[in-house]
Parts: sequence; C-alpha cells; structure tokens
Amino acid sequence: MLLKRIKIDGVAAPADSTDLDGCVKMPVGPLGVAFADAIDLFAATLQTERVVPALTRFGFGDPNSIEVLEEAGLPMQASWGNGEAAACWATEKAVTIQAELAVDPVLFGLFRDHAVRDPRLVTALGQDPVVTIKVGWLFTPDRTTAAITIHELKVGSTGFHMVGAERPRWVPAVAREIGGRFHRVDRSASANVVAARLHEASLATDPEMRAGFWRARAALADSPFGLGQLELVRGDGGIEARFGPQMIPARRFGPAAAEALQLVEAVYVSRPDVLVVEAPGVSQSEPAAVLKWLEAATTGNDATLEQVVLVHGGGA
Repeated sequence: MLLKRIKIDGVAAPADSTDLDGCVKMPVGPLGVAFADAIDLFAATLQTERVVPALTRFGFGDPNSIEVLEEAGLPMQASWGNGEAAACWATEKAVTIQAELAVDPVLFGLFRDHAVRDPRLVTALGQDPVVTIKVGWLFTPDRTTAAITIHELKVGSTGFHMVGAERPRWVPAVAREIGGRFHRVDRSASANVVAARLHEASLATDPEMRAGFWRARAALADSPFGLGQLELVRGDGGIEARFGPQMIPARRFGPAAAEALQLVEAVYVSRPDVLVVEAPGVSQSEPAAVLKWLEAATTGNDATLEQVVLVHGGGA
C-alpha cells in the first residue's frame, strides 16, 4: 500500500501533498511536521490504540490523562486535559484529513473477500484501485474533547455511506487493516526501552519477527551506524543495549545509539507499509548515509517498507 495523497485542513498549517512516491521528502520546517501529524492522526482514526500515542506526541496530555471511547471497533471520542495545546494545534473547530491510498494485492484481497457480501465492491474493485478515506475530528470549544468520524470511504469512484446503519459492516475491519500499515518512529523512546522491545522480538514465535531482530542487530554494526552488533544484557533496570565485543553501553555513543535502535526496529521489526521518520540521521556522523539507507529499505528484493516519509523539521 502506498500513500498517494494526504490533505489536512483546520490546523495551524493546512497542507496538501499529492503524487507521493516510495520515498517522500516533506518540506523543511513546520509544514513537514504538519504532514507527519496528519498521517499520525489519520492512522489513529482507523485504530483505537493509536489515539493515545498520537495525542501524547501532540502534547495534549500524558497517556493517563487521555480517555478514548470506541464503537464497533473504531474510536468515536477522545478527551484530554490540555485544551491550550490542542487549541494551538487545531485552529479550527473541525479538523479533516483526506488520504488517497494505492491498493496492494493483500488489501485488494481483503476487499475482494468482503465483496462476497457486498456486491457494490465488485464494481468498485474493477475501477482504479485507489481507496480514498476522509476522516474528521470535531473539537469542543475548550478543545478538551473531540468527536472522531470517518466521513467518507471510496473504492475507485464508488462511495459508501459512513453514517449509522448504512455503513457497511466491513468498514471497521478494513479501517483497522489500513491504520495498522502506518508507523511513526517514536523519537522519545530511550535506547533501553527499544532494547527491551527488541528482546521481546527475539523471543517471538513469529519467524519474520525473529528474523527482523537478527537483521536489526546486524544493521547496527554496519553503515550508516557503525556501533557494533547489538548485545542485550540484563542490568539492574532491566534489559540494556550494549554494542560490539567490548560491550560498550549505549550512552557512550550519545544520542546516536537511541536513534539507530529506533530506526532499525522500525525498518526490520515493525515493518510497516508507510514509515514516518522525523529528523532522520540527526544524531549520526553521516546523516546523508542514513537517508540513503532508509530509501534503500523501500526498493529491491530485501525491501521491508513500501514507503518512507522523511520529515526534517527545523526552520523553513
């Protein structure tokens, strides 16, 4: 699946980006981060468990202060404590995000399975295999609560009603599948937090996840990171990340170790279709090499991603 277009309205930096390819380089400055936030909020609208992490990144509150209500497997309302932060982000009462997605064979197969019970999908799947989804967040005046809605879902040029009993029963399952194909690198995660997750991946029963761990471990020793192979040790605070035969602690590499761990986990273990990376390579000695490494993850037989979205931030 590829994100071909993302459009956001109602925020401090309205944005519209079209004709996106496998490696997307967002504009430098706040506009690029606005695109990243739009992708984040779009995915959160389609998967309830993504709402709290997204709103926490936006500064709406800590995870324990955010409450989410769901209906039929989809989020329908979110509440938080920091209305001021939300007001700075959502300048209008209504925020809408529209995304156009190129369908891959797996997603096409999911739609085809549902077409057995919904003949309209048979016609839709014979058209241009692009899915258009428009979602909305309607904020209260004090910006501490929002109603969450899927306004529109189109397959090709065939639209489906999204209100009440007219909404097709297959919508929640398809929405969750699409939402799960996005991932934004968590830049706040420490080296040891990521190491603990990698440790879990190394013990997983899923062969692909285990293989992803070993690829991530080896990648840390190679270009563009050059930290040495990852070694996981049990310390007083839990699992710790160390590198190379000298077992060098992550902190001795400065922020480079945490960033490298975050990136290899995303590329080899999380393996989303669409990966959003902010300030890629900012902590590494060769940032340009990190950009090439991320782009290479979307091409060739060893590709683990369909698309990478690079967000540099900084001043425009």
